[in-house]
Amino acid sequence: MKYLNGTKSVARLELVGVLAVIAVLVASVVVFSPTSAGAGARGPRHSNPFPASASAGLEQFTVTGLEPGVGVNLVVQRGRGNGHRLVDNATADALGSVLFRDVTPGKNYRAQIGRSHSKWERVRSVDAPHPDQSFYDGLTIGSGYQYVETRDGTTLSINVSLPGPPEEGPYPTVVEYSGYDPSNPNGSAFGGIPGMAQPSSMLATVFGYAAVGVNVRGTGCSGGAYDFFETMQLLDGYDVIEAVAAQPWVLNHEVGMVGLSYAGITQLFVGSTNPPSLAAIAPLSVYGDTGSGIAVPGGIPNQGFALSWADNVLNNARPYPSGAGWVRDLIDDGDDVCAGNQALRLQNVDAAQKALDNPFYTEEVAAPLDTRRFVGDIKAAVFMTSAWQDEQTG
Repeated sequence: MKYLNGTKSVARLELVGVLAVIAVLVASVVVFSPTSAGAGARGPRHSNPFPASASAGLEQFTVTGLEPGVGVNLVVQRGRGNGHRLVDNATADALGSVLFRDVTPGKNYRAQIGRSHSKWERVRSVDAPHPDQSFYDGLTIGSGYQYVETRDGTTLSINVSLPGPPEEGPYPTVVEYSGYDPSNPNGSAFGGIPGMAQPSSMLATVFGYAAVGVNVRGTGCSGGAYDFFETMQLLDGYDVIEAVAAQPWVLNHEVGMVGLSYAGITQLFVGSTNPPSLAAIAPLSVYGDTGSGIAVPGGIPNQGFALSWADNVLNNARPYPSGAGWVRDLIDDGDDVCAGNQALRLQNVDAAQKALDNPFYTEEVAAPLDTRRFVGDIKAAVFMTSAWQDEQTG
């Protein structure tokens, strides 16, 4: 009791009393705060919810649903407690979308707009292992027009023509894969047969094959964004082959690929990924090297066919309502998936402009498009005609 006497002891008691009152007030704020969600819950660090959808893919990070013109930062966490650093920034296009490409694989990426941000996500490598077979077994594909999901969640528009009811199969099956209109369910320039964009697919159906037309990402009603034979197109092709082969109406659960020119060249690229269920390919009118064979044959820029072809593919893939007529028709008829898949169309890469921006040879740009470097890796049987050139070189 003697320690309670004197000025210092009284001051200590007063301090203890003040601290006790503060503790009670703090506790009441925590207990009765409307942001508390139970024991151990934390309130949000900011009051601004992220105003868009963000998702990490394979060396890509996508943000959609933005107000056009809004600036977006892509950041990565330095480490626990060390903040984050800026990776890239971009401005939302007229459709309110941003696509960050060539993102270094790793965890804890997010998009930021001012003080608001998306959740942390992992960006995976394009060299990551292929999906387990259970992924493909879980995808159901029937007859007619529909969509198939790929490993990064992108949906591709496809059209399936069977020679009979699925239950009367299985049928020998081939896939046509390009950026033209192989998945068009309303007919095409070749005879008006629904979904059959090229003679090879038409002939397949005549001889009793099931034919599957698939649009590469960023074209037709397929989601994602287009870049000329980027790695994601190859991996999508792998996924399509395995998803189709897993269907009960496919003979021996093996498929082939058909097509000429564009749809012939895709076979070489997809074949190089060696899908286990790819039995054979039949590429027609292909070339050896995109650079020396098409873009700059003999070192001279091909400003005839090459650039006009690239412009045509890009124009045909313009977002609704400016692109392909059959895409516009499907959206007008209520195809919400096709409508949603238009979100990244303005992120498609202009291949013609890319060629003009790279007038001289560089390994970084040209090597991945040189088919001579990887065709030796193809394990499937190959029946190739029309030589190592495209008859449209000009």
